[in-house]
Amino acid sequence: MDELINSDEMVELMAPDDRHEVKEEVKRHSRDSNARGEYSKTWHAEKVRVEGAAAKAKAAAAAKGKGKAKAKAVPRRSVAWKGPRDFPKDVPPQAEVKHLVPPGASIWRRNLVHAWGGRLLPHPRISRAWQLYGGHYNALRLVCQSLWQEYLFANGFTQADCPIAGVFD
Repeated sequence: MDELINSDEMVELMAPDDRHEVKEEVKRHSRDSNARGEYSKTWHAEKVRVEGAAAKAKAAAAAKGKGKAKAKAVPRRSVAWKGPRDFPKDVPPQAEVKHLVPPGASIWRRNLVHAWGGRLLPHPRISRAWQLYGGHYNALRLVCQSLWQEYLFANGFTQADCPIAGVFD
């Protein structure tokens, strides 16, 4: 870039205002490059310091004959749930259906389109039509499955951790 600015042919082709703007841009670029270089040096020095401290600690532990510490057993987490423990065998009323979805989720009947709908933010809405999925019960169950799957995955659980038995059967 400096060679380009310092060439006589390039300077002759530029208007005076453009020459000034380009020179200012070159100065700014130079300052930014210097700042990046300083940051890189300090980052590298800190990395070496941290790695050196970790290596010293590891060497000290090995010298004491203890070696690596055994990993402690992590207690298994479970989903905090105060709702029902079993999925119903038939379609319950709306007041009971809302207790079948995970915390923060909503579920509703869509009577105009004959479907069950639900949503767990920030995920998109889910809708399952009664006729396409074999009736009210199957559509409701699929919406609940989808909502629980989104909730469990987002919170680091598996389907086996679902607190309502029968949702994923």
